[in-house]
Amino acid sequence: MRFLGLIFLMFVSFGFFAQNVTDAQGLKQGFWKKMDEKNPKQRVYEGTFKDGKPVGKFKYYYSFDSVKVIMDFRDGGKVAYAKWLHPNGKVESIGKYVGEEKRDSVWVFYDEYGYLLSKESYSKGKKNGLSIIYLPDGKIAEQKNYKMDLPDGPFKQFFDGKIVKGEGVYINGHLDGKVSYYFPNGVAVAQGYYKMGDKVGPWIYRSENGKVKEKELYIDGKLADQKKTDAFFAKTKINDETPKVKPAQAGGKEEKKVAAPKTKEQSKK
Repeated sequence: MRFLGLIFLMFVSFGFFAQNVTDAQGLKQGFWKKMDEKNPKQRVYEGTFKDGKPVGKFKYYYSFDSVKVIMDFRDGGKVAYAKWLHPNGKVESIGKYVGEEKRDSVWVFYDEYGYLLSKESYSKGKKNGLSIIYLPDGKIAEQKNYKMDLPDGPFKQFFDGKIVKGEGVYINGHLDGKVSYYFPNGVAVAQGYYKMGDKVGPWIYRSENGKVKEKELYIDGKLADQKKTDAFFAKTKINDETPKVKPAQAGGKEEKKVAAPKTKEQSKK
């Protein structure tokens, strides 16, 4: 029994002293448990290093000792798959990091109750590709394309994932071309043109029954005075009939209300 006791103590001692080890070159090796310098009882992170680089699963903690993020490091720490958690333990976001914690590929975000907020595409830390924002009931609220962190390409906004609320095009971060905003019945409440972020030409505003309420004229990005505006519309034939917007196609279809996946720690409870 004494012999078994000594063996047990040896393993306990080895396990304790094997933590937080650096080699002759000062590189972290093996399992590390980092504690807060001001509060020695508070964990900051715990995980395994090899030659100073994180490998495998790491856990980082809130100040109240609840898990804040779980990282799975791969490729010598160059890539990490992350699962961020809200203070209540619900998943906040899931995605991939490359390099110096730069978001990459598709990231998914959830609210504190576990329901889908948005999906965003990234490339080396910058938004790049399709970004989708969701309504509280899980239907699509907005679709927008990005190119290296700037809106670029067509965008659409929805009332309920089906009826279009607004649409237009961005070029290099600026609205450009025709832009329309609608009432739920399809009447265009506001319709006009942009040139690299500035309003240009005629803008028409309507009430919900389609009646024109106001007309504006923009010249070189500035609102023209009433005299120039009246003269322009007097000689320019602009159709006062408002087009009916079509329901959204495949891009705007409803998605089911999706709850975030549970962590292993939550599943055990």
